[in-house]
Amino acid sequence: MNTKLLVTIGVAAALAVAVALAQESKESVKPDPRIDKLLEQQEQVLKNQAQILKNQAQILEKLEKIDQGLLQVRRRTS
Repeated sequence: MNTKLLVTIGVAAALAVAVALAQESKESVKPDPRIDKLLEQQEQVLKNQAQILKNQAQILEKLEKIDQGLLQVRRRTS
């Protein structure tokens, strides 16, 4: 999961640099709709990843509660 996140951040950084360079030379070059499409896709990927991380945190919290409950049951039955 960490590798995918780093790759995504790297791609986002590369796209940000590409957009910055494109804006500098915007006067002589027509805007490329492919870059806009890639930026939209990247934004959606980042939103999805944020939701996944949020869901993972919730799952970990629930697992921790279950683990504590099991520990209490084990103590009571032993």
